[in-house]
Amino acid sequence: MNMKRVIISSAVVLMAATGASMAADLPQSDPYVAPPAPAEVMAGNPWEGAYAGVALGGIWSETNSNGGSASVDGDGMTLGGYAGYNMVYDHVVFGPELLANYNTINDKSATTRFESNWDAELRARAGYDMGFFMPYAAVGVGFQDAELTNLATDANDDNVHTFVGLTGGVEAMVAENVSMRAEAGYRWSDDKTYNIGGASTKTDIDGAVAKVGLTYHF
Repeated sequence: MNMKRVIISSAVVLMAATGASMAADLPQSDPYVAPPAPAEVMAGNPWEGAYAGVALGGIWSETNSNGGSASVDGDGMTLGGYAGYNMVYDHVVFGPELLANYNTINDKSATTRFESNWDAELRARAGYDMGFFMPYAAVGVGFQDAELTNLATDANDDNVHTFVGLTGGVEAMVAENVSMRAEAGYRWSDDKTYNIGGASTKTDIDGAVAKVGLTYHF
């Protein structure tokens, strides 16, 4: 009877040892690793928000006088900065923009010299979002200085003219937060009275502007 118990116990121990050995020989699976979270997707429109930039181009202004001094065609370079804020509705991009420029107009006729050194403009701009490309138009009101000098007597007078400007252009994203623009427009100014050496003349300074600009979007 005791011998039977010993045999049974030995068999149980042998089976247990064999099972453990077989389990150790089975291939082991790798521990479960959760997949990485999806990359964050950038939201928003690249045109939306505040921006600022610099622009360089040409300016052409003509003094149209009705007496007392000869009309002068003036042209020069214009260099300045601008800043604004874009809002977006569907594909329409719109908002205000402020510009300030230094000009190098200094030309003369046979009798009169015309100089203009600066202008500033506040305008409303609207464009159509075509992805990374946007055609736009703008209408604005601004100021431009002018000085007229009688070359015979060296007498001069200066004024600041108010103008209305109409501009068309295109803008394209060229890098993250950076765009380039090209635009051209025309200005219609008011008449100002110049008193030069006892002679009085009413003059406007209508003209055109064309520029290229580089913009940073905040």
